[in-house]
Amino acid sequence: MKVADHVAHVLSGDGTIGGKNREELWDISRQSNSVHELNSHLDAYQSGTLHPRLVRNLLVAKSKELADAVTPLDRVVNAITKMGAMNQSDLDLAESHPHVFSAHVQQALSEKS
Repeated sequence: MKVADHVAHVLSGDGTIGGKNREELWDISRQSNSVHELNSHLDAYQSGTLHPRLVRNLLVAKSKELADAVTPLDRVVNAITKMGAMNQSDLDLAESHPHVFSAHVQQALSEKS
């Protein structure tokens, strides 16, 4: 399975930055684990000199990239994590139903992210 490099596509099509800046921005994107983290890095990078359209396009591209990276296993882990975060009385009630885990897993698998 080949994952699209949405950030590289944005950077290659932008005429407001040079080659060295393009490489640095691509590295910043790769080092960021979330859109929020990327936004923080972009704010710190050449403070205010990046075109707002470029910043917006990079954030959108990063969110697409992160959405592409979600696998069914990630969704199951997310469902289990949500169950583990439930307060004890709700968890006891949920566990008294024989199909609650299956329902959570099915719900997680049907969600886009």
